[in-house]
Amino acid sequence: MSSPKATDEIEALLKRKEQIEKRLRAAQERRKEQERLDNERRKLIIGAAVLDFMLANPDSPLVLNLRELLDRHVTRPADRALLPVRPAVDAAPGEAPKPDEPPGPDVK
Repeated sequence: MSSPKATDEIEALLKRKEQIEKRLRAAQERRKEQERLDNERRKLIIGAAVLDFMLANPDSPLVLNLRELLDRHVTRPADRALLPVRPAVDAAPGEAPKPDEPPGPDVK
């Protein structure tokens, strides 16, 4: 049979372990949330830089490549409507692509 002192020590250590595990989980959740926020911010920064470049250099070979990329990866009409440089896929089959339209009043 174990002594009361040993039992108390075990209980105290288990309680401490539980507290440490709780703090560890909270720290991991904070880190995961910060990584998510950093990733969202990274997307905003890159997207803004690319958008500025596309608007300033519509005939650039890079912009033409970006348009091809958008043609392949942006398929939802609501998403495509937000693009200031419309991908060629907006044209009906057999129809020539529509010329790029300037951004609407809400696009800066």
